[in-house]
Amino acid sequence: MKKILLIAGLLISSLSYAQIEHKGLIGFSIGKSIPTGDFASKDHSNEEGKYADLGINYTIDGAYFINETFGISATLFSNDWELDHYTNHKEWYYSSTGYLIGGIATIPKGNFNFDFKLQFGYATSKRGSLGVSGLHSFGDSIVPELEGKAFAYSAGLGIRLHVTKRIDTMFNSSFFNTNATLEKNGEHHIDYDIKALNITLGLGFQL
Repeated sequence: MKKILLIAGLLISSLSYAQIEHKGLIGFSIGKSIPTGDFASKDHSNEEGKYADLGINYTIDGAYFINETFGISATLFSNDWELDHYTNHKEWYYSSTGYLIGGIATIPKGNFNFDFKLQFGYATSKRGSLGVSGLHSFGDSIVPELEGKAFAYSAGLGIRLHVTKRIDTMFNSSFFNTNATLEKNGEHHIDYDIKALNITLGLGFQL
């Protein structure tokens, strides 16, 4: 009888432990995307300036933890920025969407986790217009919408507050970069060094 009770106790203990040990995480975040470098430059004497203005960032994050500290992470992202040119053509915008895969390191501290992520992936970037696709006026010129694909990477820090056993609130900041050659039907090649600081808030669900 004692052996049966001991085995039952061990089983209950192991089940209880399994219920609070979370191996995965999925999160949804939204926030500001702040362009930097030549991508953000509005200096007309800077030939590399691209006039990108404050934008918005959306992400869906996933992670699988190998142990308490390290794991594998993946992100689907979308960045959109306005184009702040002196001609005030606000219908123009830049965008960059894609996926990132990499590692995550986390430090648990009470009700918080402090995360660091380094990820690499692929981005499709675009200079577009909210009007009809095709040729559009830009200042005194007629120019096409442009698109290109390239390698991308992101490095970021995050803080997760455990609201319940399963739900986290998340604050994330990350640096994003992709170097893409945007073109239209093999013409109008323009190199873009797209750099941005993304600052987001979101919700995470522990799995």
